[in-house]
Amino acid sequence: YVGQLIARKNVKLVFKALESISTNNVRFVVVGDGPQESSLRDRANALENPVEFEGSVERDQLYRYYTEADALILPSQNDVWGLVVNETLACGTPALVSEQCGCTPDLIIEGFNGSVFDPDEPDYLTESLEELVNGSRAFASPEQIRKDATQRFDLDTSVDGFIRACQDAVSQ
Repeated sequence: YVGQLIARKNVKLVFKALESISTNNVRFVVVGDGPQESSLRDRANALENPVEFEGSVERDQLYRYYTEADALILPSQNDVWGLVVNETLACGTPALVSEQCGCTPDLIIEGFNGSVFDPDEPDYLTESLEELVNGSRAFASPEQIRKDATQRFDLDTSVDGFIRACQDAVSQ
């Protein structure tokens, strides 16, 4: 997880999934800080799977966390976009993303570069984590994810999309 430790980011959902997972060889890394950090640390101490709190990290160092991860988890209950998903995909790492993140329909290709889950249904996230850990859920290679992310969302494509959106807005 990379982001603020605030209620709407719903990091506690990941802890709930970790409580239910049948293996204890999962390491959850939390990058960021915020008002919920203390309560999340308390809850993490009760888990069998280790949780590492890295605190705030400079933006130019985030790639280390993205590339070392098996997946990014963004469990937000409400997120306008979710820029960390763009960043992790550009690093070739798949993302497990809440359906309440604005980026989900544009960025996530189910089974290829990630998976989408309902943040109000912890069982799906638990199942996704179990499958990722035991190897029954695999995503495209880091090279394929990185290539897709950089080709689908390069500057020219983004500019074209912005122009089309402006034209659509003016014509209505």
